Parts: sequence; C-alpha cells; structure tokens
Amino acid sequence: FPMTINKAWKRAYEQKASVLQNENKPTQSNYIVVPLLRKNEFMGLLEAKNKKETFTEEDLLLLQTLGHQVVIALENALLYHRLKKSFFDTVQALAEAIDKKDHYTGGHIKRVVHFSVCIAKHI
Repeated sequence: FPMTINKAWKRAYEQKASVLQNENKPTQSNYIVVPLLRKNEFMGLLEAKNKKETFTEEDLLLLQTLGHQVVIALENALLYHRLKKSFFDTVQALAEAIDKKDHYTGGHIKRVVHFSVCIAKHI
C-alpha cells in the first residue's frame, strides 16, 4: 500500500525520523520528509518531492543536513528574540526604578516613550 504524503508527515512526526518514498507509478509521487528537531522537540517538517528520478540516500543526507541548518537558524532567531526581550525588560525595570526614586520626574520615561512612538508613527 503506497504511503501518502500526509501519512509520511505523520510518520516523520511520530517517529522523529526521515521518510524516503520512491514510487514509480504515475499516480504516486516520490518524496523525502525530514523532521526538524531541536533537542528532540518537534519544530516542523522539511519536504522535497516529485523529483524526475528516484531520490537517493545522498538526497536524503543533503535534505537532513539542510534541515539541521534550518533548525540552527530557527534556534538562533528564538534566542535573539528572547535576548532582545530581556534587554528591553531590563531597561524598562531600570527606568521604572529611576522614575519611582524621584517624584518630580516620576512617569517621565513613560511619557518620553509614548511621545517617541507617536512621532515615529507620523514620520
């Protein structure tokens, strides 16, 4: 029984393993499905299909290598986002501490941020 692509996706997801399927029938496609895993955590799937010739083990290795690079890029993007958020949270906490220290300047930083955003929207 030929495996459909949805079944291949499910198999790659559940088994956390690559799937290589070569069908030489006009109604079936050939494909490779590679799970994108980060520390055994599923992040997505990478797929190649409908090659004129059959897929080889070399094709599978190439797609797996590309998949590893995609995971590294995604992980770097997540780390960058977390670092950026941490930086802004730290700046916000410091600004609030400064505002609370002096009643005269209290709320000044929030007002500056508000006006800066308003100006930026109009530019």
